[in-house]
Amino acid sequence: MMAYEGANIVSISRLGSSDRPNPKDVLSQYSEAKDLRSPYEQDWKMNAAFCLPRHYTGWQTSEAITNPSSRDVKRYAYDATAARALPKWSAILRRLATPDGHKWERLTASDPYLREQYNVRAYFDALTDTLFKLRYDPRAMFSQSVDETYLGLGCYGTAPVRMKWRTKKSYDMRGGLAYKAMPLRDMFPLADGDGIIDTMFVRLWRTAPQLQKEFKFDYLPKAVKAELAKTVPSNTRFFEIVHAVFPRDLDRYDPESITTDRHPFIGCFVSVEDAEYIGPEDGFACFPYLVPRTATEPGGLFGFSPAQQCSPAMGSVNAMKKSMLRLSQKKADPTLLASDDGVLSGRLGLTPGFVNYGAVNAQGAPLVHALETGDLNPAKEILADERGDINDAFLVTLFQILMDTPEMTATEVIERVAEKAALAAPTMGRLQSGLLGPEVERALILINENAPHMLPPMPPELIEAKGEYEIIYTSPLAKGLHAEEDAGFLYMVQSSIEVASATGDPSALDHYNFDVAIPELAEHRSVPTRWMHTPEELQAVRDQREQAKQQQQAVDVAPAGATVAAAGIKAQPGLAGG
Repeated sequence: MMAYEGANIVSISRLGSSDRPNPKDVLSQYSEAKDLRSPYEQDWKMNAAFCLPRHYTGWQTSEAITNPSSRDVKRYAYDATAARALPKWSAILRRLATPDGHKWERLTASDPYLREQYNVRAYFDALTDTLFKLRYDPRAMFSQSVDETYLGLGCYGTAPVRMKWRTKKSYDMRGGLAYKAMPLRDMFPLADGDGIIDTMFVRLWRTAPQLQKEFKFDYLPKAVKAELAKTVPSNTRFFEIVHAVFPRDLDRYDPESITTDRHPFIGCFVSVEDAEYIGPEDGFACFPYLVPRTATEPGGLFGFSPAQQCSPAMGSVNAMKKSMLRLSQKKADPTLLASDDGVLSGRLGLTPGFVNYGAVNAQGAPLVHALETGDLNPAKEILADERGDINDAFLVTLFQILMDTPEMTATEVIERVAEKAALAAPTMGRLQSGLLGPEVERALILINENAPHMLPPMPPELIEAKGEYEIIYTSPLAKGLHAEEDAGFLYMVQSSIEVASATGDPSALDHYNFDVAIPELAEHRSVPTRWMHTPEELQAVRDQREQAKQQQQAVDVAPAGATVAAAGIKAQPGLAGG
């Protein structure tokens, strides 16, 4: 592992004298990763207070959370605008990027020539079907994880996801992909010199009985063994455990090995208290964590979220809401001003129906007045503006348009909100490069590593091309990228048909290469390959049509030929009577 952005961090796998690095060196890197993350934590804490109050308690302490509560945040968080906007942000990302019930991406050959081959397209269609089947297996937890990921991206800007192959269990012998959105509170990543996150430290809190269930007794550290030696081991004492995942050095990487040396990534558990390993070394065929980020800045390790973009508005709204609540309380229960004439003697009844004698003078003017508390209208206008800024940051305006037009198709939605959807385009690009694209690559590696029989057989020509592929995103937003050119082509074809109909000259349609345009339109609209004719079937259909056309022409010519022949017979002498 290379150093991150100038930090004094050396390769973990080169530390120590044995095959595995010294656990103290791993903990040293863990400490540096915590230091790199610490400047961001205060912002995340405030974002949680305004957007995800139930996360706030987690940022209050670095110890195990046994009683999560949001009561502390209620002491100063008075406005719920951001808390209501964040789920809408998640919902719009789900609809535009990964809508349930739709295939929002597919695989295709990188080579344009192979892309035109029917059997290659059919193979990638089958491979895409396999990926979606494994993703949306109920035990994979993909839908739940992606929703939690979008919430994390909106609040913190960084939302790690663990992706692995499910181990076989008595109730799940087949195994499959498994996804889990990880709490950012306990995730400490590091990046290489290119800014790619390739190292992750995961903080875990476990009791001694829990560790005994997860690992063999001989692998446990001294402090855990001492706790287990008690008559009744404690279920409230938590031990800090670090799961470190980092790249393997090239001199130890052997892809042909039958041991974990064949894996490019190492995983190990370390006890912080004893600085001892727990269990043997793990190996990973690919980095087991996806780390999507909403937006990044040059040299930044963590993302920049919509909540951070509108943090001034969230703070202002909260402060104004607090002041307005106090002012409203004063208006509802105002401070009273009374003259000191000895009549009321400080006794003033405020209960309904009570009669205060002496509260007016002889002329009927009241002797008691409410203290003026100010006007709420200017504050309401400012509050509305600040809330609008928050809603814009979370794309709530776009969400409202989508909700107001539920009957529209995905294409119509994109055309209707094209200008506002442009605001979501950078986020979609980040999702594709940080979440959706890496997820496909790692899913294929995991399937090939654990269940290669689930993959469809690869065509020979694709084997020769070493299986090179690329990802085509087919979500509603991605389809909108082709909507303009598709609509332009169809509009021109329709206009040409009208010209040909008006002039009786079909040559206006000669400008279009329908053999190229129709397959590409079908590809843009995600039409399955199996719904299209193979080249052989297409040629057979055209040959049959041409044959039928020639036969019809022969039938049409036959009556005219018979008439000419009859006329010739009548013209010959001696034959007319015959």
